[in-house]
Amino acid sequence: YAVFAEQPLTAPLILSAHPPLAEILFRSAGALFSPTHLRIFFALLGLATIVLAWFVMSSRVGERAAWWTVILLVVLPYNVLASLMIDLDGQVIPALFLLLLFCFGRLTNAVTRSVQTQWLILTILCALIGLLIKLSFVLAIGVILVECFFLYRQKLRPVFFLAFIVSGAVLTFVIRLVSPTLFAGVLAHAQSFSPTQSRNWGQVIIQTLKAIFYLGPLLIVGPFLFTRDLWKPLRPFIVY
Repeated sequence: YAVFAEQPLTAPLILSAHPPLAEILFRSAGALFSPTHLRIFFALLGLATIVLAWFVMSSRVGERAAWWTVILLVVLPYNVLASLMIDLDGQVIPALFLLLLFCFGRLTNAVTRSVQTQWLILTILCALIGLLIKLSFVLAIGVILVECFFLYRQKLRPVFFLAFIVSGAVLTFVIRLVSPTLFAGVLAHAQSFSPTQSRNWGQVIIQTLKAIFYLGPLLIVGPFLFTRDLWKPLRPFIVY
């Protein structure tokens, strides 16, 4: 990532294993704070994540829970380390996920057609930006689709699922046609996580153990405080 940050904004893209906006993001951070001070950019993203978490949680479970969320994000080693990590998974993806939830929440609560259209456009735009930064953001998009199923399952028709599958296939074909080099790099990166390749499932197991270690006893307390009433407002986080 440091290589990206050292490149001028106007230079041709290197086209790594990640989509192009990832490289543009690091170049922008390098131009703003210099390649040797990239942690400032991600620390600011960490603050943005805390603010977004407050808005999302206050709209779903109330301000008291939102303030507790802020306190936990400030003191938990997991989030503090993520705010200092020069990586996409540290604070970039969490911030975009919370922003996506915020836009989707406003969309579902909108009462007029014009307001619904505005928030729908912002929700789609946020989803596309996340996908063009890192392909794993498809998990966040999947969360929104699951939430749509629970909220609107009585109105959904098979044609909607068919349209989604066709849209994904068309997008994949367009990316492969426009930039075969990018497509090949992304595909090779994704295949490295298969059981027979270099990263296999070992990385997933190690990162899960690290998450448990950094969250500490609070990971045990959570299930004891969970009630059935919390399932609906916290469903996006549970599914994710």
